[in-house]
Amino acid sequence: MTKLHEGDRVRVKERPATHDDMKAGNYFNYYVGLTGSIQKVFNENEIVIDVDLAVLPAEVLSRHEDIRNKMRDKWLKGLSEEARSKLTHAEKEFQLRYTILVGQQDLELLEKPTGTPAKSDTKADVRPTTSDIDRVEQEYLKNIASKREQPRS
Repeated sequence: MTKLHEGDRVRVKERPATHDDMKAGNYFNYYVGLTGSIQKVFNENEIVIDVDLAVLPAEVLSRHEDIRNKMRDKWLKGLSEEARSKLTHAEKEFQLRYTILVGQQDLELLEKPTGTPAKSDTKADVRPTTSDIDRVEQEYLKNIASKREQPRS
């Protein structure tokens, strides 16, 4: 079996769900056919998939968008008027991922038309990993802290 990595594009395979699947919570029949990118690999039985929103059934997508809108509104209401006014339109957009936890045995690696694995060689096609996000966030916080420490003239 091919080892899967963060950023790989995958599809959930079809098979009957078992009682053990329900106990573990890592496979349900309504996952079948969902595609997305691997966000995190904990072990071969726990892989987090960032599902492509375009493949969600209409009712699930609608519920997901409603939840996203409520979360965005709550976040914006929690900010001061001054903080809200400083946000750009792009910063006000609130993206909410739809993620699932699946075992490696229930995933198939999607391939490019050339037959090569879907893992991209270009940075633009690969989503950042959680460690990338953590690193960028730490750099940002250090930058803010250093600006606060500089004396004003």
